[in-house]
Amino acid sequence: MAGQRAAELRRRPVPGEERARRRGHGGGSADAAATLVACSALWNAGLSKEQLAEIGAELGADVPFALMGGAAAGQGVGDELSPLLHRGTLHLVIAPASVGLSTPGVYRTLDSMREQAGVRAEDPDLDPDLVRAVSQADAETLSALMVNDLQAPAVSQLPELDDLLDLGLSEGAMQGIVSGSGPTVFFLAHDAAHASQLATSLEERAEVWALPVTAPVSGARLLTQKQRSAGGAHAS
Repeated sequence: MAGQRAAELRRRPVPGEERARRRGHGGGSADAAATLVACSALWNAGLSKEQLAEIGAELGADVPFALMGGAAAGQGVGDELSPLLHRGTLHLVIAPASVGLSTPGVYRTLDSMREQAGVRAEDPDLDPDLVRAVSQADAETLSALMVNDLQAPAVSQLPELDDLLDLGLSEGAMQGIVSGSGPTVFFLAHDAAHASQLATSLEERAEVWALPVTAPVSGARLLTQKQRSAGGAHAS
């Protein structure tokens, strides 16, 4: 029965992945993960998180992480996850963009940039200092190690991202970076109060939607009626 339900889940489209695929903040992957968890429960499929992650990887590389949550080191295309023990909380500000960028287009631009520069892409090694910083919620160290190869091609297609990143840094962000293939950006803050202040400044000065958030968080899960009444009404 579980195998039949898994096959059914594979056949059905998951709308969230399509709806948010051009935003670069994982909203589509989070929606897809929540949908898989909800369908598995609705149909009494009895699928484990590992089985759901296998199905999720067919929908998008980030879906397995959205199912697992927490902190993890991702390899391959991002779907080969190694969970990390973690303690503490990181404070971030996410600034979603009002326009989208094509993920394949950003990757093509990256390939072109590398070709012009004579740079050959190699499989990256896990930086132990980065893993340690994430595990310990060491914002100071993390701010010096954050990097995204897709940032340059994303900015080349949407130059205003560079202005937003500069603004965040001028407002005291520890670091700012494009999320995934963009166009969403996020900033690392010192603490909760700083994140709230930074979000307000970005909204006032750049007229963008800025959200103070914390990390890491749990993966997609079903909430009980009591949990929903306390503040959540959907898988998170």
